Amino acid sequence: MIKIKIMICFAVIVSLMVISNICYAKDCIGSKLLFDIKPNTDQPSDIAMSPNGDIYLVDGVNNRIIVVDNTGKRKFEFGQEGKGQGEFKYPLGIDISDGGKV
Repeated sequence: MIKIKIMICFAVIVSLMVISNICYAKDCIGSKLLFDIKPNTDQPSDIAMSPNGDIYLVDGVNNRIIVVDNTGKRKFEFGQEGKGQGEFKYPLGIDISDGGKV
């Protein structure tokens, strides 16, 4: 139990050191929003930005990824429920490489 607590404390300290430019919710008070993303999703679980500025939103309940441009305009979506290529089973996260691969 002590090892677990020490590891958790270490992880928190390392995370705070790595993410030194963290923004807290209170810092956003009075900020101007650039746009609202209204892609008709159910419980979006993750978001990522591609090198060209497109925003990829994970809509895991609907087994799809929705892509909007940097102004919030919907571009396209992909994915469906399944186990094959381009299919998902309740995806939770997303990552995009520097080269733009999802």
